[in-house]
Amino acid sequence: MDWEDSMIKRIIALRDEAARAGDLEQVKICERALEGDQEAMTECERILRPTEVTIPFEGYCYTCTQAIAPHSKAVYTLGKGITHVECASSEE
Repeated sequence: MDWEDSMIKRIIALRDEAARAGDLEQVKICERALEGDQEAMTECERILRPTEVTIPFEGYCYTCTQAIAPHSKAVYTLGKGITHVECASSEE
């Protein structure tokens, strides 16, 4: 699977998640991105980009499956979940 196929699948997942949440504006942006609108594609890529967060609860790293302590820094990726900052940097 190449990058483009992967991104299309992630945009479809984002669109579907937005639809379930009732975010019709995001659904429209995803639809435009899937039709080839470059501005909409850029917006979807921004939303899908991994983000460093502080988690308020104990979680589990999707990369190494070890616990992540409450109030720790982690990286959240839409559609994947959370991972340790160290594990995320090793994925790059």
